[in-house]
Amino acid sequence: MHTLRELQKCGSLLLGRTMAKPFAEKLYNSKAWHRVREAAIVRDRGLCQREGCYKPAEEVHHIIELTPANVDDPRIALNLDNLMCVCRDCHFKIHREKILERYRRKARKRILNKDGFYFDAEGMLTPMKVYIVHGAPAAGKSRYVREHRETTDLVVDLDSIQQALGHDRNDPHSNMLDLSISIRDYIYDRIEARDGSIDCRNVWVIATLPKKKQRLELARRLRAELIHIDTLQETCIEYAKADEKRFDKQLQVAIIEEYFEKFQP
Repeated sequence: MHTLRELQKCGSLLLGRTMAKPFAEKLYNSKAWHRVREAAIVRDRGLCQREGCYKPAEEVHHIIELTPANVDDPRIALNLDNLMCVCRDCHFKIHREKILERYRRKARKRILNKDGFYFDAEGMLTPMKVYIVHGAPAAGKSRYVREHRETTDLVVDLDSIQQALGHDRNDPHSNMLDLSISIRDYIYDRIEARDGSIDCRNVWVIATLPKKKQRLELARRLRAELIHIDTLQETCIEYAKADEKRFDKQLQVAIIEEYFEKFQP
């Protein structure tokens, strides 16, 4: 059995406090910690104890992780059986794996099975549904979706995509419209293919689509149900004027009027 002094002389152990968190500073500065740390070093012969690694150890790791709740518990913080010597690379890997494990535990389970079905409240296998919510600007399409969607549903809205790219939907000088349309069309492709990445019970597509042919083609492509938000032109204009987020009121009125000129029931 090597002594601590012999292990330090051969340079096999440095053991700094590089991984210490602020809440553990008091522990790592205590005499009790230095005694149990030295005991761990001697027991492990100054070598990394992670399976498959035979490098000289550089740090002492708590197997049950230290937290603000247990740092003052000697059964965790000062228990020799809860300590292992590790090299710095392995210590980093251990903590990275714990972080990944926490995220995996938090991750939700898949909603759809491999065939694109889920079990409804009655226990029946039900396919994912796609809805196209269409209507005039300021007709209340987004409000309808907010009121009917589930938290895990997918909402596809060109205005929201532009905003996610840092451009206001009401800015006539936005230079991200083409990119936003490309992103929207890519999502349409995934919905059409019932791709596994579209994992939700319902998909809500928000669009104006004043022309009947355009609506029907998109509905066929996405195998979607059409929902028309049938709001009067005067009401849409009233809503648009009252919406503080719609800055150019004249432009908004013109866009609404253009929609109703083109609309085909």
